[in-house]
Amino acid sequence: MSRAWLLAPVLLAVVVGPVSGQNPQAEAKKKVEQHLAELKAQPAALEVIDDEAVRNTVRGYTFVAVRFPLWPIARVPPAPLRSQNLFVVASDGKLEHLTDAKGLEGVFRKHIAGVTTETAAARVAMAWARLSQEFVQDGYYKFDAPQANSRTLPQGAFEASGTVAVKPEMGNKGQLRVTMTFDRGGGLERVTEDNAVIRGIRPKCQATLLLDKNPLVRDIAEQDLLVMGRAIREYLLEQRAQASPELQRAIDRVWQRIVDEGR
Repeated sequence: MSRAWLLAPVLLAVVVGPVSGQNPQAEAKKKVEQHLAELKAQPAALEVIDDEAVRNTVRGYTFVAVRFPLWPIARVPPAPLRSQNLFVVASDGKLEHLTDAKGLEGVFRKHIAGVTTETAAARVAMAWARLSQEFVQDGYYKFDAPQANSRTLPQGAFEASGTVAVKPEMGNKGQLRVTMTFDRGGGLERVTEDNAVIRGIRPKCQATLLLDKNPLVRDIAEQDLLVMGRAIREYLLEQRAQASPELQRAIDRVWQRIVDEGR
């Protein structure tokens, strides 16, 4: 029986400044690849974040996602990189390294201005929600599209709330929520983020336990793999490559169940 083994991408997030050339996104991606190569941080997959709210909020900048795997064994990147990162790359090639929401706030304060309508305030909050999720993304979360609302405060200021919810899969649940206020001049005044993301099951050693002597251990390992479903393609592929023929057959059987049951 033939089976298709597909590698799941592994990602980090980057904010890239305006670059020259016919395709700014391609140029931005190339700039990040060069930087990672200089740090000897490859292999790592990169993905341009093509999001309307982000494009219209931080104009002239391209956001690129990159992530280093955390599961089943964390692949620690060289300093100063972390598993999840944000970079700002200016047109002159200068990079600014971010590792958390506080750093992202600095970028927004630097580049966001003229927020003088409720619509603009909501768009900024949506952009924040889309980008901030990269600080928790470990390759096994799926997020809904960000949602936002806004209101006018006394003295003509604005407040906006942005939310991005985790799809309830693999035991994952929760959401990220940001509240932003803008002063009368349209500048960012305050940001408050609530991270209520709850991590579900992750691939660790379950595949190696499919032949355990204890039937209860075998059942628990298989159930974990089934719950994680297609998201663990890369993990199963790696484990299969170093497994005995008997364990390979067990892994194949579980993968076939995942496919047959549409998990």
